[in-house]
Amino acid sequence: MTETGNARPEHDPVAEDLDLLTTKEATARLYDVLIETRELIAELERTNAAPERLAEARVRARNLEEAIEHARKPVTPPAW
Repeated sequence: MTETGNARPEHDPVAEDLDLLTTKEATARLYDVLIETRELIAELERTNAAPERLAEARVRARNLEEAIEHARKPVTPPAW
């Protein structure tokens, strides 16, 4: 997933109004955490942090990217 290839997900105002965690809101929250994780990776690279910490952050970023892609896929109801 690239930021230029996919638009930043918008937070869902309905989720806030009704105190729900919609798919749209979950995707936006995952994206927010992904941005924080990418910033952490950049900081770890700048400070020559322990390789294990950097590897862990990169795995987390990949997992978040996969979760966002999964959440963005339309749900198709089963054909009965």
